Amino acid sequence: MAGTRWRVQVLGLAQLWGPEGQRVRLERRAAALLAWLGLQGPSPKFALAALLWPDSSPTTARNNMRQLLRRLRLASGGEPLVEGDTERLALVDLANVDVASLKAATEARAYERALESVGAEGSTLLAGFDFDDGPELARWLDGARAGVEGWVREAREARIGHLTAGGDWTAALGLAQAWARQEPESEQAGRHLIRLHYLQGDRGAALAAFEQLRSVLSRELHVTPMPETLALVREVEKGTQRPSPTTAPRAVLPLSVLRPPVLAGRDAAWRQLEAGWEAGQMLFISGEPGSGKTRLAEE
Repeated sequence: MAGTRWRVQVLGLAQLWGPEGQRVRLERRAAALLAWLGLQGPSPKFALAALLWPDSSPTTARNNMRQLLRRLRLASGGEPLVEGDTERLALVDLANVDVASLKAATEARAYERALESVGAEGSTLLAGFDFDDGPELARWLDGARAGVEGWVREAREARIGHLTAGGDWTAALGLAQAWARQEPESEQAGRHLIRLHYLQGDRGAALAAFEQLRSVLSRELHVTPMPETLALVREVEKGTQRPSPTTAPRAVLPLSVLRPPVLAGRDAAWRQLEAGWEAGQMLFISGEPGSGKTRLAEE
């Protein structure tokens, strides 16, 4: 996170990143203030104070807000992260706040950039913090967390689909694996893993990914996989038809990987078909009646 200014991280562990790699943990209310402004934009100053200190008098809440802003400025080496006047507060630079960058990129459908906003610590907004002492703030945080997770899923789904359609299955698989590690109960992530392992020719890994998903769903959610997932696995088990990617890609691997051959005694013909396919040629299959032309074409 090198740069010339301090950056704000509220996805995962809430902290500040300095231009020389410094890291400063954010206190709970300071992190909540930055997350609120990153998502909601400029907001009334003393309404925020009442939100953060709901049980305090207006005078005490205002004083607490002034102290919080002072501590926040000290934590960032004197660089202002929040600006405002007696009425409103706003972030100095939305681009330096990870959740604001995620929101803007998702709205612009810049999904690769959106995923760059999510660090290795995950996408949970204000992870590890709760606000049981502020019911209104707690309700807002629950909704905001759900919204952020929705944006991240949308970005992952779109990015994996784009990579798959472009034939970059290795990169798509890596992204799906990272998704499954963070959300092991996600059937979206699980289906991508199954499909991409199979597209790369590893039927065993595809079926293992399904068994892992089924185990997690049973243990954690007490449910069984959806029909869509089961249909995908049946295709993999048969091994005679590759599961369709989100958008049909141009084949970049041999036919024997895209659709593992199940015919016996057709190795030479299969190699000829592969060579012709790779060369972009129009292919014709000819032979005596009953010699298996139709079956070979289907496979």
